[in-house]
Amino acid sequence: MPTASDYDSAWKDALESYFPGFMASLWPDLHAQIDWGHTPVFRDKELQALMRSAKRGRRHVDKLVSVRLLNGQDTLLLIHVESWRPRMADLIEQATNNPFAVVILAQLEANATRPDEGRLIRKTELVRRLYHWGYQRDNVIKLIRIIDAMMALPEALELAFEEAIQEIEEETQMSYVTSVERVRLRREREEGKVEGFAALLSTQIARKFGTLPDWAKVRLVAADDVTLQCWAEQILDAESIEDVFK
Repeated sequence: MPTASDYDSAWKDALESYFPGFMASLWPDLHAQIDWGHTPVFRDKELQALMRSAKRGRRHVDKLVSVRLLNGQDTLLLIHVESWRPRMADLIEQATNNPFAVVILAQLEANATRPDEGRLIRKTELVRRLYHWGYQRDNVIKLIRIIDAMMALPEALELAFEEAIQEIEEETQMSYVTSVERVRLRREREEGKVEGFAALLSTQIARKFGTLPDWAKVRLVAADDVTLQCWAEQILDAESIEDVFK
């Protein structure tokens, strides 16, 4: 199964975890108008309904967020993130106290590298910075998960990345990523690969045979990577959706 970075889920996780930092980095003027004493509310269900009811093509919106402004008004923000080229030096400066700047750095590093030894080096260096920037344990673990999802590596290099984290913790004398966390990181990485492969296969089936019936969606979600690989091979000669899932 090919290595694939899970940008979508990583960005959504980052947006929900570090929304104030996201606004401060990208929309500082709007950030200054929001009353952060009121916790932003992410309205995913309303967003899904909005996207289903849209009539003019695809709507590229990642998040619908309800916030309260300093003037007391409640308002909704539609959030969509596109690629852009901020100055790396500015981001590194921001990243010392804004975790969302770390997320942006991970995305830029993923865009600038291939899943090889070069990416491993830059991924390790970014994680090393987390420890030297003084982030607390919970933030370090969450950011490592986001970095890991964005900067995916082939299986042959994943163990090397885990070993690099251990070395960093020995250097800094900070034991944040325990053996339990490493197992969880490995499991989340594998689950992300399977989910990404299932989504790709779903797109391929829909393109060849049309809209997927509910039973097919259920089977795709429940399948393991071996089964998905089998179905991916069967779609080449299949004459119907049923033939794919034999």
